Amino acid sequence: MRISLAIAALSIGMSAVAPAQAATGAKEIDAKADIRKTSHGVFHILAKDFSSAGFGVGYAQASEAICDIAQRIVTIRAERSLYFGPDIETGEFYNSANNLNSNFFWKRTNDAGLYEREIAKPAPVGPSADARQMVRGYAAGFNKYLADTGVDKLPD
Repeated sequence: MRISLAIAALSIGMSAVAPAQAATGAKEIDAKADIRKTSHGVFHILAKDFSSAGFGVGYAQASEAICDIAQRIVTIRAERSLYFGPDIETGEFYNSANNLNSNFFWKRTNDAGLYEREIAKPAPVGPSADARQMVRGYAAGFNKYLADTGVDKLPD
């Protein structure tokens, strides 16, 4: 099965990249994608399966929005105060939260185990096998972009 995704609604962009194998932590995946960008900035990702489609999306998004994605990761890990200071407004919750309040919210949510319980449920209540493959591929693509680019060449 080949999946072609036009990523027009997402504000991402990059030049074509060669197919690449990816690893996600403890488990290697064989994820390869042909990523092309039109002259109008629309991405087209050609992949053989959902894991590879996720890989292409993760790589493309990382190439264009690495700082935004990293900021979201820091937020969900409840580490905003650590990296940005406690009193900075986050823009979350209708601009009523600073980083410290955000950290308390996300720490409590994370400690409650909500996400683990939800993703442990079988489909259709929990994620389908295809969705799980897509997420694994996305993480691999994101990490591959980081490995290819190197920390010293990331934008400020």
